Amino acid sequence: MAEHKQLLAAAVALRTGRKERERESSLGVVPVTTETVPKKEAGREREMSAASSVTTAAPAPRAVTEEETETPEQRAESLSLFDAVVFLQRLLRGRAQQNYMFLEKEKRLGLVHEIRLAEEIQRARAAPVLLDAAAQARIDEIRSAFVTSSTTTAVGSAVSQAISALHGDRVRRRDLARLGAIMRLAEAQRGPREDAEKERRQSENISRMKRDFAEQKGTEAYAGSSHTLVTELMSATVSKVARRKALVSARRAASAVAALDDAQYETERQDPAAAMHGLMNSMLMPEVDRQTARYKLKQEQAKYLHAARHSLTRALNQIEAASEVDQ
Repeated sequence: MAEHKQLLAAAVALRTGRKERERESSLGVVPVTTETVPKKEAGREREMSAASSVTTAAPAPRAVTEEETETPEQRAESLSLFDAVVFLQRLLRGRAQQNYMFLEKEKRLGLVHEIRLAEEIQRARAAPVLLDAAAQARIDEIRSAFVTSSTTTAVGSAVSQAISALHGDRVRRRDLARLGAIMRLAEAQRGPREDAEKERRQSENISRMKRDFAEQKGTEAYAGSSHTLVTELMSATVSKVARRKALVSARRAASAVAALDDAQYETERQDPAAAMHGLMNSMLMPEVDRQTARYKLKQEQAKYLHAARHSLTRALNQIEAASEVDQ
């Protein structure tokens, strides 16, 4: 807590000094500098400077803000927690960086010691002078320490590599086991899902076939009833037209026969020879008249049959078009 208060006080002092400097710079007047002149022209320069000097008016007083009337204690209390936290974070980061550098230095001390020992051994081997027992013992000790350090380093490296390999193999086996379990679970869930999907598709196909069959039967029944209705209507229409035409033809024939009978009666009454001649012609040409009548009747029937067939075909086409639009 004491360190925190000291840090807050230092931050407040820095902030207060910065604000005072900014206030002085905003309220200050820029001084007017004069160059040195020779003694001969001192009076002239003094007169010119007195004539041309411009007095700078003091700036208008500005309103004193609430921040300027605060005391240092109030400023310390009003210091934002964010600035203090940022300052502490910077201090902690700097300390962490120093700790990291110290640890790296400690790690390299052993290596530096080994390198120095190796250099001493090389210098000892290259020295032409004879060594005493103490020096030889020191060299042997250094050599054994170097060998031991190298062996320990190699063993440690091998052990660390083996541990890393074992850890990697363990992680790999664990991942393989987890993947195998996931695959087995997926296979176990896929069977029921596929069966359910198969049943659903079969039910959909069956319902679709039933619906198509019902629609087909309805269409066929509709087409059959429509065809029957059209046929009956056409038959009734043809029968009515034929009956009307037959009545008209019969009336015309009766009128013609009556007219011929009257004419023949008048002819027989006026000229018996001409009447006999007509009877002979009617007895000699009956078959010709019969064939002529048949041909005329066939021509009349063909005309009506063609009209009826055309009407029936047009009605059937309209019914088929309406059924296609409904589908």
